[in-house]
Amino acid sequence: TTDKATAFAYSGAARERGTVLEIAAGSVDNGASICALSQYPGEAEFLMPPLSSLEVMGEHRVDSTAQGEVVVVPMRVNVNLKAATVEDLVARRKKLHSAMSKNLREELQCAIQAETDRFLEVLASRREGRLELLWGDADMVDLRGEMGAVCFSKDWVAAGAGYE
Repeated sequence: TTDKATAFAYSGAARERGTVLEIAAGSVDNGASICALSQYPGEAEFLMPPLSSLEVMGEHRVDSTAQGEVVVVPMRVNVNLKAATVEDLVARRKKLHSAMSKNLREELQCAIQAETDRFLEVLASRREGRLELLWGDADMVDLRGEMGAVCFSKDWVAAGAGYE
């Protein structure tokens, strides 16, 4: 409130020593008046701007009133004009997620292309008559002279039969 008597009345001075924050605001740091919205418009209430902080500006003083003593603390409002708003943070996060999604898509495309190239290479080697081993440990493989016959663990399996 801008009314000193109203501030002192709400300070708690009637019960014990009250406290009032005496807040100075510059033209940039000025808050919005909510008198038109207040249940008690005569109290002249103000809202501080978003991202505001209060800074103590000096020594406190003690004022005597009819209700008792009130400690008055001089302060000023500091508005942080460079801090990110919620909207800025949401936009930044959206941009980050979009970039991450694009990066994952590009990595997936590269991986698919590599697998496609590998598959085409295997397919080409089959046409050239090479043998492709699909399964088994090298120590357990027995290559026979028969066309396309490979033995894995004593079970005969045809794998990548050669072409003539």
